[in-house]
Amino acid sequence: MTRHDHIVCKKCHGENNVGSRFCWYCGGPLRGRPTRSLAEAVAFDVVGRAAKWLVFLAVLAGVVYGAYWGLSQYVWPRVHKEAVVDLTVTSSTLALTTTTTLQPRVDRQVAGGADRYSTAVAITKLAFPTGAQALVLVPGEDFSQSLAVEPLAAAYRAPVLLVPPEGLWPDLIAEIQRLAPTQVFLVGLPNSDQVGGQLTSSLNSPTITTLIGSDPYKTAALIADAIKSKTGSVSKVVIAPSDSFTDALSVAPLAAANGWPILLAPKQGEIPWTTSAEITKLGATSALVVGLKDLQLSVDQVEPQAGDDAFETAALVVQYAVTHGSDFTHTAIVTGDNFPDALVAGSYLALDKGVLIFAVADATTTTTATTETSETTSTGPDSGSTESTDASTALTTPSTNNNTQPSSGGW
Repeated sequence: MTRHDHIVCKKCHGENNVGSRFCWYCGGPLRGRPTRSLAEAVAFDVVGRAAKWLVFLAVLAGVVYGAYWGLSQYVWPRVHKEAVVDLTVTSSTLALTTTTTLQPRVDRQVAGGADRYSTAVAITKLAFPTGAQALVLVPGEDFSQSLAVEPLAAAYRAPVLLVPPEGLWPDLIAEIQRLAPTQVFLVGLPNSDQVGGQLTSSLNSPTITTLIGSDPYKTAALIADAIKSKTGSVSKVVIAPSDSFTDALSVAPLAAANGWPILLAPKQGEIPWTTSAEITKLGATSALVVGLKDLQLSVDQVEPQAGDDAFETAALVVQYAVTHGSDFTHTAIVTGDNFPDALVAGSYLALDKGVLIFAVADATTTTTATTETSETTSTGPDSGSTESTDASTALTTPSTNNNTQPSSGGW
């Protein structure tokens, strides 16, 4: 036997056979154990070191995960919230270029969803966090019946929501229940009976008013009548194209903030009889004509605002708006490629006379948008000048995902 196969007595250091309970030399009790072999000692050492490394790696992973969780919950959301997108909107007019540079802001808010319907919901939550007494519902896929709706919404301080062709989706019903309106206007909805039934079962005995004519001109006239019944009188109307949503919606926040009904006319041709008759019925003495040229009206004063294209007209409308009470304190920048975002944002802006700006990605158009990180630049009120403005709210909406089908997610 080798030394490693014996038990050494701690008293006399005598070597004893394995299994002995008492020392053969001194008779003392043997409390030790056999000395490990070299292989066993190496194995125990390796296992011990491995265990220490495993514990160290586990602790390190816990620290890293904790740091990541803390950043994602508290740091990154604040950094993202304070990030600023620099949107530069330039517009060339017939004889001048107007640009206003806004100071870097930390209060920019992005309202968007997976589709146009959920984007509208996001805006109503932002604009009416505690609910609303009235609500306006319009078609989500046909702008012609809803171009004149913003002054009606503003008159009743109501948000605007878009309705899909198949009726109200569950998330729309949930938002309507959150708003809890007592009066609902169904404007231009071909499925108004279906939607009315859904509202009756979702709300507590709401008053439902349906406004829909045989064409967009008659629908706009019905809306104008409803506005006058609420405000009492109408001194000025807006005439906008029925076939260009950019022209009509660019002036909607201004018209809504001032209680001016929007009536419609085609880009080409004479003013419809329905529109002319409604102007007379309302008793309006002046008209703001947007995006239409050489239109003959029977009013005392006509103010035309029309550029070479819809985006130039929108820039002219911004200039006109800031000379009639609107300002950049509350600005919304929406896509000019489709109508839903601008349609819903108009009633939100009308709450405090904000300005609507269209932005498109195509650099060949008269209005362009580029994304940076520090400040917002927008078409401004003073011709040929640059003015710094301390805006308090900037609302931007995504220019994509305007699909009309439900999404698994939630403008």
